[in-house]
Amino acid sequence: MLTSNQQPWNSALPTLVHLPNCKTQFDINQIHARLLTTGFIKNSYLTTKLILCFSSSPHTPLIRFARHIFFSHSSSWSSKTDDPFLWNAVIKTFSHGNHGDDPKQAVFVLGLMLENGACVDKFSFSLVLKACSRMGLIREGIQIHGFLEKVGFASDLYLQNCLICMYVKCGWVEFARQVFDRMPQRDSISFNSMIDGYIKCGMVTLARELI
Repeated sequence: MLTSNQQPWNSALPTLVHLPNCKTQFDINQIHARLLTTGFIKNSYLTTKLILCFSSSPHTPLIRFARHIFFSHSSSWSSKTDDPFLWNAVIKTFSHGNHGDDPKQAVFVLGLMLENGACVDKFSFSLVLKACSRMGLIREGIQIHGFLEKVGFASDLYLQNCLICMYVKCGWVEFARQVFDRMPQRDSISFNSMIDGYIKCGMVTLARELI
């Protein structure tokens, strides 16, 4: 993909241009070699672009390489920006569980964010709660719920709906109802999630009460 007569090795631009064309392990090896040889591996702008580009790829090797670059520099991201977008992009690669990876790693990355003092937003928590929902990680979900209460995020409508969905999918409908009842305002997602949870648990009467 990259050849010496095509690329001026003192410029980061050619690497950026070629990132969207990467698909295979061979492409990755070439990109990685270029980053190491030129010293661009220390260029936070370039590595950020690489992580964001590769983390949204459907190709597993690219996603894993994005994680490798990210974790190799994870201690530096929190000091460079208050925007958690980069961290969230990596959490998302785990939370979907589409590449043979353990969604529980999304919880690990969230812990790494907190450990490094990185900014955490509601999307960080929502992605991890979705991972808990997919894998039935009720213990981790409860811990995150407790943390949300502690830091003041628990009153956010979007996160409350994520909590309801997590509890419902884990079979803890009573806990979902507790979240539902404490909500100062609810939307169609709140009601539909609760109704769906009751129906799946055979509690049709309770489901009808919410219709």
